Amino acid sequence: MALGREGPLMGVKAIVSRLNGEGVSFRGKPFQISNVHRLLTRRTYIGEHRFNFLHAKTGQSKPESEWVVASVPPIVDRADFDRVQQTLDARNPKKNPPQTLGGPTLLTGLVRCAHCGSGMTIRTGKSGRYRYYVCAGRAQKGETRCRGRSVAMEALDGMILEAMSDRLFTPDRLRVILESYISRTAEADSERQRRLGLAKKRQTEISGQINRLLDLVANGLMDPDDPSLAEKLRALKAQRAAVEQEIGLLASSTAGSRALITDAKIDRFARVMRQAMHNEDPAFRKAYLRMFVSEIVVETDTVSINGPSSALAKAIG
Repeated sequence: MALGREGPLMGVKAIVSRLNGEGVSFRGKPFQISNVHRLLTRRTYIGEHRFNFLHAKTGQSKPESEWVVASVPPIVDRADFDRVQQTLDARNPKKNPPQTLGGPTLLTGLVRCAHCGSGMTIRTGKSGRYRYYVCAGRAQKGETRCRGRSVAMEALDGMILEAMSDRLFTPDRLRVILESYISRTAEADSERQRRLGLAKKRQTEISGQINRLLDLVANGLMDPDDPSLAEKLRALKAQRAAVEQEIGLLASSTAGSRALITDAKIDRFARVMRQAMHNEDPAFRKAYLRMFVSEIVVETDTVSINGPSSALAKAIG
C-alpha cells in the first residue's frame, strides 16, 4: 500500500488502522503502533544501519561511542525522514502531554469493547465539543478487525450512574445479592471453601501472567513502550486486586457473618451510595464507582456492569 508523501504525518494510529483495514500484515500478524513507530524511526532506510547499541544480556542501551554504523543504500529521502521525526517528537505524550479534559473521565480504565476485548478510550469531535468512548482496538487495527461502536461519553456515563443508583443501590436488590453471597448453612461454608481455593488458584495464575509479561520486557522480547503491554498489565492488576479482595472476604467469612449485615446497615448503605452517584464532584463519583465496579462491557446495543459481590458485603458489613 502506498501511503503517499503525507502518509507518515497522518498519525501513527491512523496509519495502523489503514494498514490493517486493507489487510496488510507485519510478519503475518496485524500491525501494532509499536511496529509502525519502529518503521518510521529506523535510520537504516536513510542509509545508516546501526548495530551493537544494546547489551545482549540486559537489553540496555550502550554508550553511543560503542555503536557501529554501516552505510547501506538509502530508500527514504533524508528530508522526509527528518520531517517525520519532528512530527513524532511534537506528538510524543512524554514530552508534550495531550490536552486534558475538563474533569476526570468516569469510566476510563473500566469500560471495554465486547467484540475484541480492548479498552475504550476518549475521542473528541467538533473541536472538543463532543466526547466519545471508542474502542482502542478498532482505532489501532481498523474497522475490519473490530466492529465495536463508539458511545457518547455523556450518554454512557449517565446510563451507568442511573443503573447503579436505581437498580443496584436499592435495599431490596442489595438483599438479594447478599443473600446469595453469605449464608449460615454448612453447604454455604463448604461452597465458600471451594470458592476460596478457586480464588487463590486464580490469584496465582494472574500473578504468573504478570510475571511472564515482565520477563518478556526484561529479555528484550517486548517493547516496554508498547501500549498493549500497559493495557494488559492494567487489566491483570485490576483482576488481581478484585481476586485478593474476594479472598480476604471468603477467608474471614464464618457461619455468623450474616449477623454483621443487618437491614439497618443495608438501608443506610443504599442511601449513602445513591447520594454518591449523584454527587456534583466527578472525582467523588469516580472514586465510589470504582470501589464496586471491575469492568463495563459495551455491546452493540447492550451494556453490562460487572463487579465482585464481596466488595458490597465488605462495605456493608
